[in-house]
Amino acid sequence: MNHYVPMICSLGVAPGFNTEWLEHLHIDFAKLGYQALNKKDYIKQMTLWLDRREKVLWFTRFLGWALDEDDVNWLETSNVTNKDSEAMEGMEDMVQDEIDTWPEVNQYSESKCLVAKRTPVLNVDLETLTTTYGCSSFVYAMEKFLRQHNLLKPDYWDATPAKYDLYKRVRIIIPPTPEISNFPLKDTVCATAAQPAGPKRRKPLPAQFDTVLARKALSTSKLSFQLAGGPNGLHVAQVHAIFNLPEELGTFAHPLAYVEWFTPL
Repeated sequence: MNHYVPMICSLGVAPGFNTEWLEHLHIDFAKLGYQALNKKDYIKQMTLWLDRREKVLWFTRFLGWALDEDDVNWLETSNVTNKDSEAMEGMEDMVQDEIDTWPEVNQYSESKCLVAKRTPVLNVDLETLTTTYGCSSFVYAMEKFLRQHNLLKPDYWDATPAKYDLYKRVRIIIPPTPEISNFPLKDTVCATAAQPAGPKRRKPLPAQFDTVLARKALSTSKLSFQLAGGPNGLHVAQVHAIFNLPEELGTFAHPLAYVEWFTPL
């Protein structure tokens, strides 16, 4: 019943209006929800189904607003009468008023990566990185990275191979998406080698190299949360190692990661 007040304020009084006119809509929605289920515990499932449909609808509206696209049609116009069209326009105005109160997308800061204060895995050589961590092209990838950042030294291939200090995981703080949450999201990416069984009946642990969505190329400008980009430019990758750049190779502001890019679909 809460929607009647803002609709009356928006469209004016409704003389002769009968709430039973909309009863068929409740029946239709109930039928749609029931037909989409497996008929078990249907009341709970129907409530969840309708709730998810509503969230999808709201998020579709949010994407249309964020991308500056035309309003998304909620109903097939061929099946909507003039009165229904006016009511839907009033409802869309209410939705738009609420969306207008959301913060600007670009006001959020960029994602932040957090690692442990100290690297738990020390002095890992190139052979271990290649065989245990699966970093098959580590030397060539490192050369490419150093060259791109003007850190490559002339004796890179002749010098004694450096040893690397590794992190087991990195925590990524993702800025909030207003439609999903008002709080930042936290995601943990792990890159750990397999561990054999140890003393005191410690069970062996399998290797864990998490899969992520990342961008191969980033803008030179200050990064910000860009919803308008959507999935464009994102690629699937598997993280094999998270490490600090050794001092003998140079200095870098933050830890690095060796990843293997999946073949695009």
